Amino acid sequence: MINYDKKKWKDSKFLDILFVVLFSICVCAYAFQVCIPRGFTDDDWGIANYFAGVLDPEYATPYNKFISVLLGWAMYAMYQILPGPNWFVIIEEAIVVISFMVIQYMLIRKLRKHVSFIWAYFYSAAFVLSIEQSFVCRTQFSQTAIVGSITGVLLILFSYGKNKAGVTGGIALAVISCLYRPGGFELILPFIGICLLFGFWSKREGKSLKKHIKSWLRDQRNLLAILGILCVFCLAVIRLNTAIFNSDYYKEYNEFNAARASVLDYAKAPYEDIAEGLAKIGVSPNDYTLITSWAIADKSFITTELLQEIAKLEPRSSATTLPTLKEIQEYFLGFKNEGNVYNGLFFMMLIILAGVVILDFRHMAITAPVFAVITIAIEIYFRARFPSYIRTGLLYTVIVTALFLTDFSVLGKLRGKWLLHMAIGTGIFVILFPLGNKYFNENKGVFQYNMDGLAMYQYMNGRSEDVFIIPTGDAGGLPSLRDSYSIFQETQPGIYRHTVGLGGWSTNMPWINELYSKWGIDYPMRQIADSNVYLLASSVKLSDLQQYVLEHDQKETTASLTAVEYGTTIYKVTDRELPIIEKEFALIENASIAYDSVYDTYDIQVDFECKNVSGDHARLFIVLTDNMDNNGYYMVYGGHDMPLSVGEGNAVAKIPSSAIVGEVFRVNLMVQSEDGNCLNTGDSVELQIPSVPVQ
Repeated sequence: MINYDKKKWKDSKFLDILFVVLFSICVCAYAFQVCIPRGFTDDDWGIANYFAGVLDPEYATPYNKFISVLLGWAMYAMYQILPGPNWFVIIEEAIVVISFMVIQYMLIRKLRKHVSFIWAYFYSAAFVLSIEQSFVCRTQFSQTAIVGSITGVLLILFSYGKNKAGVTGGIALAVISCLYRPGGFELILPFIGICLLFGFWSKREGKSLKKHIKSWLRDQRNLLAILGILCVFCLAVIRLNTAIFNSDYYKEYNEFNAARASVLDYAKAPYEDIAEGLAKIGVSPNDYTLITSWAIADKSFITTELLQEIAKLEPRSSATTLPTLKEIQEYFLGFKNEGNVYNGLFFMMLIILAGVVILDFRHMAITAPVFAVITIAIEIYFRARFPSYIRTGLLYTVIVTALFLTDFSVLGKLRGKWLLHMAIGTGIFVILFPLGNKYFNENKGVFQYNMDGLAMYQYMNGRSEDVFIIPTGDAGGLPSLRDSYSIFQETQPGIYRHTVGLGGWSTNMPWINELYSKWGIDYPMRQIADSNVYLLASSVKLSDLQQYVLEHDQKETTASLTAVEYGTTIYKVTDRELPIIEKEFALIENASIAYDSVYDTYDIQVDFECKNVSGDHARLFIVLTDNMDNNGYYMVYGGHDMPLSVGEGNAVAKIPSSAIVGEVFRVNLMVQSEDGNCLNTGDSVELQIPSVPVQ
């Protein structure tokens, strides 16, 4: 018979760890079942998908869109050893889940000193359930870096002098988290300082300040050494990463990126407000629309100097200057916005700070207000540069640090009053859950991964001779790709191999430009009409980019919808001034027109008889000639690889309706192949385009 001490069993750390692990598994399993985890921003999605491309050695690089080169090297090695899993997101999720496990464990150990283990589990569970789901279902590398860094440091403080494994684990968690966004560690430094000051002051016990300083430094020298080394290491990572990115190789990119940030990372003025200044530097309304929507991939025009000039015209305060009274007022008025995910978490922080003052007035009466003031000051000071996902990391830091410092001894007075314990724990959950899990509540059951995105990548990779351009943030090709990756799916080889982005903070990064150049793409926004280039875009962005080419290259273009793959619209833009070889290869028998209300296109169908073709696969275009003998070339739907053979055939060109309205055209065909652009010289037919769409 096994003998055991019931009291020791109830007090065991093993039981606490077992509960935390099992509870975390249950929470994550439920959260992932009803609210699939996804990236908070395009950066997360881009990093995760871009990095999957390391499976192909030709395009493998440890610098894949990472702002942390060291993390890039570490991830690169992992993908080489075991390339299938989406390691970037898996480790990101692991950091968040482990952080909540650590926080819950520390809460339980603190509560156990004053209440039974059942109520310690109950209170800790109520807190974790009120916040964790949103964090695990909405990953973001900056948020992850902050969450993991502060949790690691708190674990060091909690374990020091009691558990070497805990100290080691805290160091590891902080270091790995720091790599995800080195700057995230800097954000938690004020709170580390408050924790040390709190510990220093709470142990003074009537000693003179001088004696207490000496004794405290002597007693805590090892802890201070550990924290000092950790801080030095993390700050060294920041400096090393900065040094790498400040090398000559990145010099031009850094200058461009700083100029880009000065324009795009702030609120943009309407064109009309600064029209005169923009006109003087040669920026048209269409240019400004594209630039401010992150279409900036044309280093021949959208240069560092141009962005600097635009920044000078934008009326704004620098993020590093003291805020104005108006900005302070706007900050507080922003909390009226119920749709802001961040606001709920902010109110949760205030409630918890008020709660810890009630629980531990002696220590927290000053500490809690200091936390609130520091948080608001940081928020206001950096408001223009702090997006919501960094704010959530900041608020997590405040909440868990406040709970870490709180003495829960007042709960010991409630021993035996289980109804009161139940009421308090339930109240914590009921009040805080809607605030801490605003994102989770709004998105559970709504979002589902669409794995068509991975199929879309494979489709593009199958067209190995073609290049696909995606305007950043556009509604055309982006959604199916963004919603495609999952931490539960293996990545696919060669992702992004033939895809060029027109924006994002990696624009003009040297290795990316080198990669594009291998595909013949040096000025993406000016090369949308190249023969092997296709646009994954909406019709609106398509029109803006055509206007850009017209204004800057005086190149008139036509465009047609050539494919819709997995919910993605793919357009072909073509230069009207193509060099032409005349050759009779088809007899045009008939042409008809219909309107497609789904894609807002005129669908022109041509029935023809092929008489003479070279090769059975080529790019096929319908040619529309106006009464001024100007040709427009419209690739037919599916015409990038059209099987042509002698005999009867038909083809449909889906042309944006706004491009051809109320005119009479002569209709013909053109084949684009290795022999050149062969315009059919056989007889054409006339076609009247309606002045309004015909249903």
